[in-house]
Amino acid sequence: MIRNVFRIPEYVALMSALTALFLALDTWFAVLGMKQPAVSHQLRFLRNIGLVRTRREGKRVWYSLDDDHVRDLLAVGSEHVTHREPLRDRAEQTA
Repeated sequence: MIRNVFRIPEYVALMSALTALFLALDTWFAVLGMKQPAVSHQLRFLRNIGLVRTRREGKRVWYSLDDDHVRDLLAVGSEHVTHREPLRDRAEQTA
């Protein structure tokens, strides 16, 4: 299930933003340019599979990556994708 997260650009965008930011839910809509239901759904999914954690302060809920292991997963996944793109380009040129 976790590896599927890296195939969906919206999840990768959320997690990438979380590497640098610790934001409340109401701020995410402006940062990502996405509608509230989509952001809420994606953050809830990421929290349920253990990649994102929350902290509640009054009515506000703050989101961050669960720990440095998730940051490492994201970095390695991004590196893998960029490493594989030149190979894919070469394969397409020879086909």
